[in-house]
Amino acid sequence: MKKYFLNLIRFFKIGIITALCLSGVSCATLQQDVYTYSEDNNYIYNSIEIYEYQFIKLDSEFCLEPQAPVKGINNLLKEITSYINSTKVAEPFLLARLRAFEGLLYKMTGKTREAQNSWQEAYALQKGDSYVQLLSSRLSKNAEEALSMLEGTLIFDSKNAVLQLEKGKLFYQLKQYDQAVAAMDNAFILFDAEGLTDYREVYTPLRNSAWELNKLSGLSDADSKILNGIELPEPLTRRFCARLIWNEWAINQGNLKLLTRYSDKYKKSGKTRSPVPDVAVEDEDFDAILGVVEHEFMELPDGRYFYPDEEVTKTQLISWLKNLKR
Repeated sequence: MKKYFLNLIRFFKIGIITALCLSGVSCATLQQDVYTYSEDNNYIYNSIEIYEYQFIKLDSEFCLEPQAPVKGINNLLKEITSYINSTKVAEPFLLARLRAFEGLLYKMTGKTREAQNSWQEAYALQKGDSYVQLLSSRLSKNAEEALSMLEGTLIFDSKNAVLQLEKGKLFYQLKQYDQAVAAMDNAFILFDAEGLTDYREVYTPLRNSAWELNKLSGLSDADSKILNGIELPEPLTRRFCARLIWNEWAINQGNLKLLTRYSDKYKKSGKTRSPVPDVAVEDEDFDAILGVVEHEFMELPDGRYFYPDEEVTKTQLISWLKNLKR
């Protein structure tokens, strides 16, 4: 993160110096005026670095499940607001970033008026800051308007990694998953070039979700009907998925004997040892689990165990259902 901030500071220095020099303003001491190093500023800078990492973790979770990180969002918002009020932040760039984080967190909690107030102060201090721009985007009326705003900015600032990443998030909201993946991958490359590998690590689950949803966008009507006609349990487990898929396979084959095929065979042979160590022969889902593994509808994650009670997502269930059509 530190390298990122130094590069941002350098970026603003160069941009402001260039603009003023072109207009005839003396540039001799401008670098010192743009960012003045002090122990206070360095302390604040280090604090912002921590807040940025906390924010992106919450933001990634929020994109996947808006209700999941509510407590964390409120805690971080409280902490940043208290920090602003108790710490002397003299450098406009640093204060703008803090206000931008504050506004983004307000927006995530549904407090749009407070978010707007934070944005106004941040914008007045440093409108070119990437997180101030991000907050501007999130205050748009809808995802389409926000996307249009971002694309207009990126025409002139194509290497703005924060906005490139936000573009991917907006495509995700709009269910344009192929474009979401492309935009996020582009952003990761930009972040990596700045030494900011945290962004790739934190947002990879969102990127992977977009990738999976893109692969599953061609789900057949038949598979959709299967899901629409069932009340999926919470939590959804691998055991339930195996049972659902094997029952569907048996019905499609017109052979309900498949439902007890493996347990019947084991009873006749007298075998009591299951080929899958964590699924006993006496397990009520023994037939379903062996069936989906043998037909490669589902896998043994580590090549040996099935992990029947491991929780999975609806997306994973759909991907396994698609295997029925191979």
